[in-house]
Amino acid sequence: MHGDSPLIRQWLLLSTLGSRSGGVTIKELIGDLRVSDKTMRRDLECLQKVGFPLREVRGPHGRKSWRIEPGQAWAGTPFTFDEALAIYLGRRFLEPLAGTVIFEAACRAFRKIRAGLNPEALRYVDRFASLFHQTAVGHSQYASKAELLDRLMIGIEDRKAVFLTYRSQQATEAVTYDVYPYGLVRHHDSLYLIGHAPQHDEIRHWKVDRMEKVELTDSPFQPPEDFSLGNHLANSPV
Repeated sequence: MHGDSPLIRQWLLLSTLGSRSGGVTIKELIGDLRVSDKTMRRDLECLQKVGFPLREVRGPHGRKSWRIEPGQAWAGTPFTFDEALAIYLGRRFLEPLAGTVIFEAACRAFRKIRAGLNPEALRYVDRFASLFHQTAVGHSQYASKAELLDRLMIGIEDRKAVFLTYRSQQATEAVTYDVYPYGLVRHHDSLYLIGHAPQHDEIRHWKVDRMEKVELTDSPFQPPEDFSLGNHLANSPV
């Protein structure tokens, strides 16, 4: 049934494993997803290889089953593994809340979910996003900037500097900046990045529409303890 759509099949596999904490046997997984033994083992191997916390365990009477061990980031919460991933993937739909305290709280939640997976597994999660967004209801004006926004959000969530290639309204050529991304805001139906430009030692605003490229770095930064996106916007129109 799901053989012609590997990503959907693998999402359903993660969902099945995540909802059954006691583990699921290969036979049960084959019956649930209606695929061959070979396909099931290949999917398990693929997900395990990219870093999802899948493990085969031996139970009573030598019964072997597969289970998912969620990261500490969401251990103890009422969320199953696939629910936590779905919340993380849904961050793109929060554009209208950019700049609000709700969005800031959501970014903290996203950072906790990210902490439970390694970078390769997270890259694989982004493949699920690209698949499901093809059929999502509605269309964001920033659909073409999806990957760019993802990198900005990760920079904001993980507090990592980015290289931002930007073409201002007056410029004839794009310029690349070193930026500490503090947050995204929506103003007059457009998205803006608020961040610190270390080369100018000041907080600046960049319109997402004019961004050409965003590259993540491994350089950490720490926003000022007294910085508040809400207070900044109240005193500085975008």
